[in-house]
Amino acid sequence: MLESVLDFRNVSMEFVAGDGPVRTVLRDVNLALPRGRSVALVGRSGSGKSTLLHLAAGISEPTGGQIILNGTDLTSCSERERTQCRGRHVGLVFQFFHLLPHLSVAENVALPGWIAGRSGKDLGARAATLLAEVGLADRRDDPVARLSGGEM
Repeated sequence: MLESVLDFRNVSMEFVAGDGPVRTVLRDVNLALPRGRSVALVGRSGSGKSTLLHLAAGISEPTGGQIILNGTDLTSCSERERTQCRGRHVGLVFQFFHLLPHLSVAENVALPGWIAGRSGKDLGARAATLLAEVGLADRRDDPVARLSGGEM
């Protein structure tokens, strides 16, 4: 049996808008995602996909249940601990790019490492490697505004 990288155990998520009714988005979700597997999350708009991803990344806290990410119980962590765990174990690709237009392509790629306190020399090499892996090595010094939507 493969080790799970992410476990949801009876996870529920409810929202309350102002003084309105409680809206249940997820109810008693159980899943185990094995390490080394690719998984697609599909569903209609409003079905809870983004909520599930925010919970998996530790961005949001569930209203019930337990979430284990790489052996760390996110539901018992402080916000700071969840942020640190996310920085070590989670990569997010947002629907909107959130690239900084005044930085080059390579600088945008290196930015998360810089925020995490890594050195400039290591960041440059890592950005070059990552850009080569996605076929954008020749675009490293370009402003991000010159990239197509797919390249972004």
